[in-house]
Amino acid sequence: MRTQDIIYNVTGQTITQRVLEGVPSSATFAVFADTDTDDATAQFSGSATVDAVSTTVDVASGPSQTDSHKLSVAATTSMVVGRKYLVEEDSLKEWVELIRIYSGDYAVTRHPLKNDYTTAATVKGTTLSAAVDATWVADSGNLSDQENPFPDWRVRWDVTMSSGANRIYYTFFDLVRAPVQSELTMADLDLRAPGLLSKIGDDYDAEQGQPLIDESWRALRAEFA
Repeated sequence: MRTQDIIYNVTGQTITQRVLEGVPSSATFAVFADTDTDDATAQFSGSATVDAVSTTVDVASGPSQTDSHKLSVAATTSMVVGRKYLVEEDSLKEWVELIRIYSGDYAVTRHPLKNDYTTAATVKGTTLSAAVDATWVADSGNLSDQENPFPDWRVRWDVTMSSGANRIYYTFFDLVRAPVQSELTMADLDLRAPGLLSKIGDDYDAEQGQPLIDESWRALRAEFA
């Protein structure tokens, strides 16, 4: 299950959920102890924020172009580096992760675009965000049991899709005093394996391979759990 770490006594944090079935128009959320059912009293709840990105491709983009990582859009407003967006045109569809954004012009995708898109294509965000309650996050009684390999808190998302269909999703999180991080960089690993930095490739070069380290660390934590 996808799990997020929320930091104890830090306000302004959000829980996120990317909707994979299409574009949501609205959503609500409710947080429960994972030992409780959805019929229990929620720890906190409210309306979720729907990603505001909704734009179009304004210059042909895709593998037939000079740079297959370049996604030309009418506007980059509200786009976020590291977030995934849905590109669609007729039956063509793919998720793209942005690693660079050039204001009002274009974005650079982590992986090459798989399809060719014309100016009829749309680019939309499908990520939902829920604000963590300031009183709840400051209550030490809500801290997760770190000896339990499963997350202590569950989020129920009630989503209305742009098509009018209703969907329910679940995500999970722990409330922790500090995130457990590897604190390694690819430069550190390059000392053990000289030349590693030069082998990262274009897909992860922008962050010097840090996403690869972070994902390996999450996989290792899952094995320990």
